[in-house]
Amino acid sequence: EMREAITHFEHQGQMIDVLDGLEREIQALHAQRAWPETVAAMEHRQQIWSRLFSSGQTRAIAELEARQRATAQEQRIAALAAQVQLERTQVRVERLRMALFAALALLAACIAGLLLLSRQRAHRERDRLAHAVRHDPLTGACSRYEFQVHGNAATPADNAGTTLLLLDLDDFKIINDKHGHAAGDAVLKTMVSRLRQAMRSGDEIYRWGGEEFLLVLAPRSDAELARDIDALRHAATATPVPWDNGTLAITLSGGLARHPLAADWNNSFTD
Repeated sequence: EMREAITHFEHQGQMIDVLDGLEREIQALHAQRAWPETVAAMEHRQQIWSRLFSSGQTRAIAELEARQRATAQEQRIAALAAQVQLERTQVRVERLRMALFAALALLAACIAGLLLLSRQRAHRERDRLAHAVRHDPLTGACSRYEFQVHGNAATPADNAGTTLLLLDLDDFKIINDKHGHAAGDAVLKTMVSRLRQAMRSGDEIYRWGGEEFLLVLAPRSDAELARDIDALRHAATATPVPWDNGTLAITLSGGLARHPLAADWNNSFTD
């Protein structure tokens, strides 16, 4: 069995195991004091192999082991380099993904901001147009269209006791012809401002025509109505309107109607 093992080791080039096997075999034969000549030959062969192994074979094995270690080291270095490259690639991919997410978030924020600005602009434009439709751009009084919307939406009971007072500036054409349309515009704006200051809470003023204005007065007693109408006339006409180092005196004509006109009145407020 030892011979078979030594032969196997020889084929594998495992000289340490071969020499160890020979040493054990020689020791066993010495112990048995058997075959002295054979033992001597074996010792001689062992010495030769030991010298061979300790010289060329040792260097060859050392070089082989060195090459193997170098190859293994290179493989480990290559594996580490590949791992480092992979990690760097992953880091770059992660950075690109984060940059992409940041860009998308910024783009979404910009789009949201633009949408918000657009919506706010649309709301402002809508409010501006609604205000332009509902109000007279010169005097700021409500428009005739606004009165029709209000009247059509209301029920007869909503406006019970309301007074409609229609006022007209006397000889307004003469003011325009003599002093110019700028003077007429100043008179209209001044009159509306004065009327508004004298109106009570709940009263409304509409520009009905060129120099015609409709006042919708909230319900009040006959005595209060007479007193308030006199106060409105006085506020609008008592003081002349300043214009071009002078003044423009104005007077008003008008008429009023109560809603409803009679107990059986079924027509709308606009009628």
